[in-house]
Amino acid sequence: MLRLNLLLALAALVPPAASAQATGEAELSSQEQVALDHIDAAKERLGRRDFAGAVVEADQALRLEPNNPKAYNLKATALNRLSRFDDAEAVSLRSLRIRKDGNSAAYDNLAWAQLNLGRLSEAELSAAQAIAANPDNAQAYAIRAYAREGAGGARGDILADIQKAAELSPSVFGEHLAIARKGGRMFRHEKSQALGQAGASVLGGAGASVLVLAVLFAAGGLSWLLYSTWGKISAEEPAAASPAPAAASSDDPAGLLAGKYRMNRVIGHGGMGQVWEGTDVTLGRVVALKKMSMDLGRMGSKVREYYLKEARTVASLHHPHIIGIYEILDLKSGLYLVFEMAKGKTVQQILAECRLLPLGQANAILQPVCEALDYAHALGVVHRDLKPSNIMLTEQGFVKVMDFGIARKITEKVDSGNGDAGPQRDPRGILMDHTRTIVGTPIYMAPEAEQGLVSPVSDIYSLGICLYEMVTGRLPYAPKSGMTVKLERGYPKPTSLVSNLPLPMDDLIYDALEPNPEKRLPSARQFLTRLLQASQ
Repeated sequence: MLRLNLLLALAALVPPAASAQATGEAELSSQEQVALDHIDAAKERLGRRDFAGAVVEADQALRLEPNNPKAYNLKATALNRLSRFDDAEAVSLRSLRIRKDGNSAAYDNLAWAQLNLGRLSEAELSAAQAIAANPDNAQAYAIRAYAREGAGGARGDILADIQKAAELSPSVFGEHLAIARKGGRMFRHEKSQALGQAGASVLGGAGASVLVLAVLFAAGGLSWLLYSTWGKISAEEPAAASPAPAAASSDDPAGLLAGKYRMNRVIGHGGMGQVWEGTDVTLGRVVALKKMSMDLGRMGSKVREYYLKEARTVASLHHPHIIGIYEILDLKSGLYLVFEMAKGKTVQQILAECRLLPLGQANAILQPVCEALDYAHALGVVHRDLKPSNIMLTEQGFVKVMDFGIARKITEKVDSGNGDAGPQRDPRGILMDHTRTIVGTPIYMAPEAEQGLVSPVSDIYSLGICLYEMVTGRLPYAPKSGMTVKLERGYPKPTSLVSNLPLPMDDLIYDALEPNPEKRLPSARQFLTRLLQASQ
């Protein structure tokens, strides 16, 4: 009950909105400066592709300055990058209600959202308004070209727009112009993120209650793993002839996928496929479905089996604190992964709002994380990318570990084709194995993980980094620090940064960040025991 109360308290950790009425000029000036800091932080997060974090920062700015169009534009940009086009449209319109004249970025974001929502005539009009506000807006010309292309507009108008975009930004739109001149199609949803990275508009994210699509993490990680491995495997086997790519469709006469899933709307696009919001009509629950755009048949049986094996690894994890796969659908129309959908906040978003957490609240979050890892490790599954953005606190106060999509099972021999002996045990009996693909976020990765060694104790290292960040409000090392810094453990002790932390916390972090995996804390269960002891 204590842990649940702490979790529910965490769920309400959004700072209250500042009073709209200033009590004096000095206070207003201070608020403006803080709001500006949040706007700069949102830009920085966009540059790091942390779109959810950019939304949080933009929302913080808007709490202080509710009529700041720049903050709305940043938020709309991040929402577009998160494929939340309905929300991006609404936020862009709010920005334009505050300021229409010269607000080219808002029109940019509005046009991009409308384009992806399939409202082509509206997208064309919004792009034209963006151009009127800023005649040198390359992105607006490109969006208008895409809208006209989709609507079957005059070829001359389409070419004129994309040529203008290429003249203004040749590195971004030069290739699009070449495609158009050859009669090819420029705009496809799965490639549309390139545009979002380019222009002058600022894209943004969620409000106080952020919709977290676990499928975008889990399936995206799984897709990336397959993509990075494809070249190594496909070289070993001739590819089969490629049939024409199938659209998202149903194999059932009633219009249901596999006879049970209704695909309601597209909620995301990625380089490896589309993400749909769906309904399981047999159970009446909302799900997320990822339709893989890649043709696995063309890649050969080894790649297909490799992908399905990784998907089954994730699907085998059934734990209350793990976002998992409900089902894998291998249909004529394509390969689909069916995921749980949940609403809540990631720990990364909570830290963006609060900077650091009291030790009791950090414990309340990490205890179920440790339980989830202990369960997965017992099945021989290693997460490989544990970090605050992959830990979610739901609106109901439950903790969920996400992104097991790049997990790796090491309890069986892996045929890497290069004579590897398969998994080996360290002196304590812990399985360790080498992998062909190195995945994860460098700052949270154990030293051996950066060398391609997979082991449950690699997740313990990541757990230690998470704990350090949660209780101190900072990372132990700079994000771009190399291997040497990790090997030397040259970080400030937690108690030197937060004076009320108990001294045993220093020892726990030290043992969790042990660079030698054979000497590191051996299990998530032992990590949790030490954490609870340190908190007494």
